[in-house]
Amino acid sequence: MKFATSTLAAVAATLVIASSPAFAYTEDVQKKCQDDYLKLCSEFPPGSSDMRKCMEKKGKQVSDRCINALVDAGEIDKKLRR
Repeated sequence: MKFATSTLAAVAATLVIASSPAFAYTEDVQKKCQDDYLKLCSEFPPGSSDMRKCMEKKGKQVSDRCINALVDAGEIDKKLRR
């Protein structure tokens, strides 16, 4: 399934794992997406524009587990459920 750029940006934004009080993602999303962030783009600071670009570039590699948690949390469209 192809991701739209806006969807990839939503995934990237969501993968900022509790780096600031402004990011109030569910514990489930944090738990299920943290490995994706660490595996794919941990060389960039959470929330940075470089991290977001990296996650957009690697968006197709984001795990089903993370995508489904994002859908369940209402962060991305349910049509993207895997």
